[in-house]
Amino acid sequence: MPRKVPEAEFRVVYEQWCQGSLSQKAAAARLGMSDRTFRRYAAGLRAHGSLWWEERSLARSTGGRAPDEERERLQRLYSDQYADWNVRHFYEKYRGKHGGKRSYTWVKNELQAAGLLERRTRSGTGTTERVQSKGYHQSVGRMPREGMLLHQIAARHEWTPGGAWDLILTVDDATNRVHSGFFVKKRGIWSIFRGIRETLERKGTFDGLNVRASLPVRLTAADSAFGGSAADQVTRAISDVCPQVSTAAEVCTRQVRLIGTLRGRLPWELATKRIAEIDSANEFLAGFWPEFNASSGNTPGSPSAFEPLSRDMVAGLVDVLCLKHDARIDSENRLSCRGREVRIPRRARQHLSGNREYRVHEYEDGSWKVLSRGGTGPGRLKWEEFTSG
Repeated sequence: MPRKVPEAEFRVVYEQWCQGSLSQKAAAARLGMSDRTFRRYAAGLRAHGSLWWEERSLARSTGGRAPDEERERLQRLYSDQYADWNVRHFYEKYRGKHGGKRSYTWVKNELQAAGLLERRTRSGTGTTERVQSKGYHQSVGRMPREGMLLHQIAARHEWTPGGAWDLILTVDDATNRVHSGFFVKKRGIWSIFRGIRETLERKGTFDGLNVRASLPVRLTAADSAFGGSAADQVTRAISDVCPQVSTAAEVCTRQVRLIGTLRGRLPWELATKRIAEIDSANEFLAGFWPEFNASSGNTPGSPSAFEPLSRDMVAGLVDVLCLKHDARIDSENRLSCRGREVRIPRRARQHLSGNREYRVHEYEDGSWKVLSRGGTGPGRLKWEEFTSG
């Protein structure tokens, strides 16, 4: 929008242009307008004189122009409650919570004109170049339908003063909607399983998952009493719920932007609610994601690739998203797993059989149980809980 130019100032430059001492381009630049706008103003002044200028000024000062009281309310709202928020985040609150009716551009321009918002200029470096300079992979095209591919990512940040936590996100590739998101003090295999379980419970099965949250090579003592490979356990668990599995730790362009957005928003949201503890922060996130997805997510294609789970299948997820270890009978007729004895009642040892397979299921709360099955090949029996009977 060209700046408001008083008639007297325009006439001075206009006369110089008419006399040939200024070119049209130089005259427009001196007045801070484009060549085309200068020609239009000059034609209006030449054809109708000062009357045209007065009518134009009156039209600009009435009509759709916001009253001064509204502009002052906007400035007070931002400075009193949302100081230092980025303009897009503030605009969502302005429209959703405070009933604002003006456009995003109007809000941005008013805040910048009042000196409450910094004017930013493009640096000339594209998103792809910034991402590649940080070692991330360039983004590829989105999937056409929701549920075809999910990404699980982890972002560590100081979300509250002194609260450096990991945010575990399960994000849809097609829509960029967050299906599961929660804070943990430190990421681990159980947080990976939790994100998958919450997505399955809410949305159903999906076609593929990329786990882009780096984990230790070996399971830690806090994760498992029996140890083993973290990547193998994650791959095995995901393979049981979807056909396509990837554990590449690199984060793609869209995930980089999403993490940046959340790092800019969530600390302000939590501070506004005076939330400092991780449990309270997770309670807040339960209501935050629907609002965030509605404002930032894309419209899903139809039909969705998600397949809802039955109630029995949901109940069975506890034995799908757990740690599974192969066990064997040692020379002393004891059950052992990765060199450690699996303690079972002494009376149950007599029921151990070399013709059966044994497996230990380990759960997040530290409990575990033994399963067994008989037979070989495709006709082998299903896994059943091993008991002394």
